[in-house]
Amino acid sequence: MKAVPLRKCLNQKEFQALLEAFCSPGVGAVGIADADGTWLAACPAAPDVPALLQRVCSSCCEASDEHGVALPLVVEETLYGVLYGDLTAAPCLPALRNVLEILVQKALVQTALVSETLDRYREINLLYRAHETIGASLELEEVVRRVLQESTRITKANGGSVLLLDSLTSLLTPCDYVGFDVAHAEEALIGRAFTDTVFQTGKPRIQNNMDHLMRPGGEHEVQLVSLLGAPLRSGEQVLGTITLGRTQPGAMFTASDEKLLTALASQAGIAIANAREVQARERGLKQQIEALRIEIDESKKQREVFAITESEYFTYLQENAQHMRAEFDL
Repeated sequence: MKAVPLRKCLNQKEFQALLEAFCSPGVGAVGIADADGTWLAACPAAPDVPALLQRVCSSCCEASDEHGVALPLVVEETLYGVLYGDLTAAPCLPALRNVLEILVQKALVQTALVSETLDRYREINLLYRAHETIGASLELEEVVRRVLQESTRITKANGGSVLLLDSLTSLLTPCDYVGFDVAHAEEALIGRAFTDTVFQTGKPRIQNNMDHLMRPGGEHEVQLVSLLGAPLRSGEQVLGTITLGRTQPGAMFTASDEKLLTALASQAGIAIANAREVQARERGLKQQIEALRIEIDESKKQREVFAITESEYFTYLQENAQHMRAEFDL
């Protein structure tokens, strides 16, 4: 879980009320400090023990001096704060620390739930937007262009490429790209091994920390730092891949990026399959129209020939031709 500053687990009034509840009339000074040594609350007043707090913050271990004791507040191997009490308050510190640990755990769970809810909302919003933008076109080129624009936008990638399977050659063929040609940069760097793996396995993939790989093409080639890929599928059929790239030093793709791209790619795969089906139907319709045009032209010619041969003028010409042939025969 993500670390939450101790001051965000409870507000100052709640910290103060908690200390006052633990401090009986015979108990001396007690205080709660954040992980940086800043006092959040104290009863009756903040003790002046900066050296003791520093020792605990740097070592995450209990420390004491002739005036009091300081305990680290550690949850899931992370230091969240320091609990201090003078010698008279020392016996109540372990119980107080247990209460604070429970509060921190609760805050961590709440933060995780909020983060998950935001991720779910973001994913739902993405799918809705993808359906509205990508699915609005039945032109293959337009669908691919929108897929690339939307995917690079949501992942903040520097570029992206779409490769589709060629039905004639059974090879992945570059279709389009935005930003820069990630497929070309990848092929120059690692021979397109990353994209081929995504296509063959049908599973998304991340490859970070590519800074150390040499660019065989020289200084004019784009230096890829990280890659994110997802299959474009329709049902069980993988139609191609979408591969995104980042070029800033140290930039990495995350599991959240992978999840969002996978959701987007699933929508894109369906849209691409629909666009291809429309293209196939259009080609079939054009072929039928051409065949019908030829048939109509042939039928028209036959009617015209019949009309000519059955006319009185054609009969007259035939009779004259026969007379002339008969004269020549004489």
